[in-house]
Amino acid sequence: MTQKPSELRKFKRYTTEVEGLFLAAYPLVTNINFQIIDQESGDFHTSKYAAISKNVGVEGLCFTTNFRLSQGEHIYLEVFVKGKKDPVPMEGQVRWSRQCLLPSGKDRQFDTGIKIISVKGQPVLETFEKNKTDQVIWSGVLRMIFGESKSQ
Repeated sequence: MTQKPSELRKFKRYTTEVEGLFLAAYPLVTNINFQIIDQESGDFHTSKYAAISKNVGVEGLCFTTNFRLSQGEHIYLEVFVKGKKDPVPMEGQVRWSRQCLLPSGKDRQFDTGIKIISVKGQPVLETFEKNKTDQVIWSGVLRMIFGESKSQ
């Protein structure tokens, strides 16, 4: 019997689909555009690629895309949040990218995990705070997606 690998995340992840009445999914974050950043020059190395979010956490997110990214690559993201006119700009680093298992005949897709470094130019590590009521860790990433914590 094979063992499931231990969880490597430091913080809880939140799905970007919230179940409502009648089990209908309500997307909180749906579309993401991203570009690879050249680490030496800081310029965008590629044109924009599209992705769809899967989950989000205090300092990271996961998305599905047709473009395979490599571990360690730095990327610029535009995260489109329901109810907001403009996308939320973020920068991050690819932690992993794996091909998804899809029915035959479909395009290749990859689930990709990103560690968010900054949101709107502010380092994520500077945005951490603990909710006083239920001790949940909140950050600039979660604030941009979900709004303020319930018990701020």
